[in-house]
Amino acid sequence: MLGILVLVVVTASAVWVYIDATNHRIGKQPNERGFFNLSAGGWGAVVLLLWIVAFPCYLAKRSDLIAKAKKSPVVVTSKAGPLLLIVAGGGLLMLQQAIPLLVRAGANGAPSDYVAACADYYYNAANSLPNPETRNKREIWLRTCSCASQRDGGRTAQDFERNLSTSETAHIDAMKSCL
Repeated sequence: MLGILVLVVVTASAVWVYIDATNHRIGKQPNERGFFNLSAGGWGAVVLLLWIVAFPCYLAKRSDLIAKAKKSPVVVTSKAGPLLLIVAGGGLLMLQQAIPLLVRAGANGAPSDYVAACADYYYNAANSLPNPETRNKREIWLRTCSCASQRDGGRTAQDFERNLSTSETAHIDAMKSCL
């Protein structure tokens, strides 16, 4: 969750840098070379990808860049394209962070009736085995049963009982493929 919050701050910083640079007409100067000679879109992209270095650099060089832009302003004809790319890039980075959280929340969150009935059934069955060395954790059964419910389409406790009684082999095969 903290990773997503950091990416929101990074993306917002990159958007601000791009808007600030275009509003002050900061852009790539044709007669200059160097790291700090970037277009407004370039500044936004670099801040998005290398925030820890680029954002402080932009803030430190901002007054110099504005002074140069007053002497030789760069007019951006279309702000929407680069801005959309910066926001989309930040969104993709956030999505990359969010997907594992969503998957874990689905596996560890409030289980469906099917998943709870399935996990209770196998957890209790494993506990009744005579071998005390059997590692039996309900969380593992919840993940496995969640996977199995997606494979056999079960949603309710009655679905689990029906799948177990009518097609036990198919249900066990689904469970095995999820382990």
